[in-house]
This record gives sequence, C-alpha cells and structure tokens, in this order.
Amino acid sequence: MIINQKRLRYFYAVHTNGKIRKAADYLDIDCSVITRQIALLEEEIGEKLFERHSRGMTLTEVGALLLDYYRYTQNAQQAFETGLQELRGMKRGAIRIVVLKAYGELLVESVLSDFCKEHSGLNISITETSTADQAVAEVIADEAHIGIMSHYSLNNQNIKYSVCASLPMCLVVSHKHPLAVQKKVTFSDAARYPLALPSPTSNLWHMIREAERLENIQLTPAFISDSISARKKFSSIDNGGTLMSALAAAQEIKTGQLVALEIDHQCFQAFQLCLVVKRNKPFLPAMNQLLRTLEAKLRVCAQTAKGLSAH
Repeated sequence: MIINQKRLRYFYAVHTNGKIRKAADYLDIDCSVITRQIALLEEEIGEKLFERHSRGMTLTEVGALLLDYYRYTQNAQQAFETGLQELRGMKRGAIRIVVLKAYGELLVESVLSDFCKEHSGLNISITETSTADQAVAEVIADEAHIGIMSHYSLNNQNIKYSVCASLPMCLVVSHKHPLAVQKKVTFSDAARYPLALPSPTSNLWHMIREAERLENIQLTPAFISDSISARKKFSSIDNGGTLMSALAAAQEIKTGQLVALEIDHQCFQAFQLCLVVKRNKPFLPAMNQLLRTLEAKLRVCAQTAKGLSAH
C-alpha cells in the first residue's frame, strides 16, 4: 500500500492540534481541504482514523497504527538525510581499496595516514593482491572502489585509468653486489646472478617472458615468492637480487641496505604505476577527494622512484 504523503501530513496535523480548525490554522489552509483529505485517507486505508467528539478528535486503533507508521517514516527520512549530509561532508562511509602487495605499505605511509586522521568517521579498508588482473577484476565487480597497481597492458574498457605514471622495473641488489657500482644493467647482466622473483602468475612475468624472447635468454629464478619482504631479504644477501620498482624498496634504498639499478631494456621501462576506478561510476565527495589525493601522491611517488634508482 502506498499512502499519500500529503494526506499523512494533514492527518498528523489534526492529531497534534486535536481539531480540524486548529490544524487548518496551523497549516494556513481552509478547513474543507483538510476534511476532504482526511476523508480520502480513510477511504484509501479502508478504516476510520478519528473518533469525532465535541472536545475534538481522537485516534482510533487504526489511527494509532498510522501514527506509528508516520513517525517511523519521518525518523527514517531524517536518518537518511542526516546520513546523506554526513557522506557529503565526509563524516561517514566506507571506501574499499585493492592494492598490489608491493605498494600496500607505501599507500598507508604516504597517503592514507593523513587522510584517515582528517576524516576519522570514514571506514577505509585495504586488501592486497599479487596481480593487476585481480585488482581490475575487483574494481569491475564493485568489490573495491579503487585499484592501485603496476600495469603495462592498458586494454580493459570497463575501467578508467586516473593515473598512469611511468614506474620502471629495476634490478634491486645489495650495495655489496658486483653490479651495484653500475648505473644501468642489461637484462643479460641481471640473468647471470641469482634472482628472487614473484610467482609466474604475476604481471612481472609477462614482461620477463617478452624480454627472454627478445634477448634469447632463459631466466631461471633461484627463489620464488610473492612476499615483497622475502624477496628484498634475498636481495640483501651475497649476490642475490630481485626485479621490482625502486618504490617497493624505497625504505631499504634510503637506508643504504639496497640499491636499485635501472635495467636498460624496453620491456622493463614500459611498466607503469596505475590508479583505476570503474568507468562511469559516480562517487560521493569523500571518494572524489581521496581520488584527487591519491592521484597527486602517486605521481609524486613515481617521480621519487626515479630518484631512488639514480645513483
């Protein structure tokens, strides 16, 4: 049953004022209008809503039920309007982000810590994934609002790339590694030493396979792990190394534990740091502000990575 909202307001005015004339004065309309609308409301519901007395009008049992309904709908509307204003004012809401494992710590440290302090009512959740394809899939399925990953095959029409900043893959090694004194290395240089690499399902392997084909080199990893920390640890020991962006090893590079060597090969230069959202999906102000913050920060991070790999 759909109840006419205007008639409900007249009904409530009669109840609170006790008489039709007082309700008419309160609403600044003619008594006949209220009388007619109450009659139509009773006809609509199929029951009497008021008992008429000389002292005024009192609710019937059905009228009391309707009063509860009216108050419930008013409270629900008020809660909705309050919630909407809070969402618009960024005082509440949920934002879900899926991020490639290499950039989880960076996201929290460089972007979200300040944003969360400023908007403490927002619930921001972060999930990590090993592949860009999985990140894109979660954004398309509305399991995540934002995806942050490295990608070099930008061909999915269901997503929008808000940021695509150049983020070359480097050979990350200990400062004691034989190649550490060089500014650039070739793919064949890197292949001569033990390497820790992610699982073959990762996007990095698409790049490696292409480089292998172009250089006629077969790369055999000494250690396979999707753990960024484990691969960096492997790189810090003896002649071990790994392929990742300088950004993923920023802390260790800054402290001098590791160095990032540019790989002089087109495949490894094609990598990009990307921020993606679902195409044509509308966002509330909190999301739009976070997107703008992320866009600016990720561009800065990409520039920082270039500086980290130059020594």
